[in-house]
Amino acid sequence: MRGTNERWLSGFGCAFALVIAACTSAEAQAESVAGGTVWAWGRNYEGQLGNGTTADHDKPGHGILLVTARGRVLRAEEPLKLRGDDRVVAAIRFRNPSEQKTQRVPARVEGLSQVVAVDAHGRGSIALKADGTVWVWGSRDDARKGLNSLPVQVQGLPNVSKVFAGSAAIDAEGKLWAWGGIGGVDPVRVDGLSDVVDVSVGSVSYAVRKDGTLWCWAPRRSLEHKDGWTVQAKGLAEIKAVVPSSRHHSGWILKEDGTVWSWRTSGKSLSVSTAGLNRVEGLAGIASIAAGEGHAPAWGRDGAKGHALALRRDGTVWAWGKNEYGQLGDGTGKDREGPIRIEQGLTDVTAIAVGKEHSLALKKDGTVWAWGRNNEGQLGDGTAENRSAPVRVKGLVGAIAIAAGREHSLALTLK
Repeated sequence: MRGTNERWLSGFGCAFALVIAACTSAEAQAESVAGGTVWAWGRNYEGQLGNGTTADHDKPGHGILLVTARGRVLRAEEPLKLRGDDRVVAAIRFRNPSEQKTQRVPARVEGLSQVVAVDAHGRGSIALKADGTVWVWGSRDDARKGLNSLPVQVQGLPNVSKVFAGSAAIDAEGKLWAWGGIGGVDPVRVDGLSDVVDVSVGSVSYAVRKDGTLWCWAPRRSLEHKDGWTVQAKGLAEIKAVVPSSRHHSGWILKEDGTVWSWRTSGKSLSVSTAGLNRVEGLAGIASIAAGEGHAPAWGRDGAKGHALALRRDGTVWAWGKNEYGQLGDGTGKDREGPIRIEQGLTDVTAIAVGKEHSLALKKDGTVWAWGRNNEGQLGDGTAENRSAPVRVKGLVGAIAIAAGREHSLALTLK
């Protein structure tokens, strides 16, 4: 690389090179333009911004990171504790120019190029590259625990076509794979499911098949279900997507006809049926739905539980639920029991994403807009001020995808 002094390590990209100078050569920039570049902003306490740092370790100067065969990233100055046959396979010298607990404007995720999809969950992030490989960073919700402050590849997966927050992927043949807290340390195939087109991962996980049927599932070797299982949701058809509640037995279903339905089961039932299924009034022609951490369809004694968004096929966005920090984007702080349209100039939207208390929208022109809580800079407007109406995320041009974690945000651009 021109202007650098580097020794490349076989099998790793820019993030896993022994870097003496920053990876900013013309060749590296050209590679990012050819594929997709991931940008992150917001909270970084668990390394979810993918910049090689976390709040606990952000010190000016340089450092050494060790990468192990099982995908762990360790500080060289920390006690080296390896399990079983795990071993160090790479050493990374990085420069950490400043203390960075949060990032209030988008910054590039180091070491990732040619990315075609991104997703985020609580304190972690996931990306799919054009070559079918899967990369993760941030808090690892798996049996190993710990943090990845730089992207690491998930080993043991076939060629992947879709990735989902919470450690799941669909391969090129429509088969479902899971790892981490839901599948054990290494990826395993979820038996009994094929032709999968959409997945939601949680304490109870769901999959939508190509035929429009909905299934509850857990893989074999999962932490809660040693043998694994799959159960079809009875009486449901023409399902396009499902967003389960963090309260396990409730959530929202998007049907192929563009209607949205809430469900709530009683007791310890792990499945979904037509019992307890109710249409969300005021929503029609919906293309996608998203909901934040802590959401639930039921309007409890204390009012709303989290918030949700729906994107109509006409490019308008609708919101309902809790609005303490302006996360509904209607210019107020008033909770809404039913969906309302966000009128604050938000049109021509092509994608939506929801964090715990903030919301994102991607417009047709490639700009990204955000609103809601901003205590960790998750809105990307350069401030820490909450916003009750959409504001444009700074510095992003040509975005093609977005994702939101608990208190951080991601965008994928073509340059």
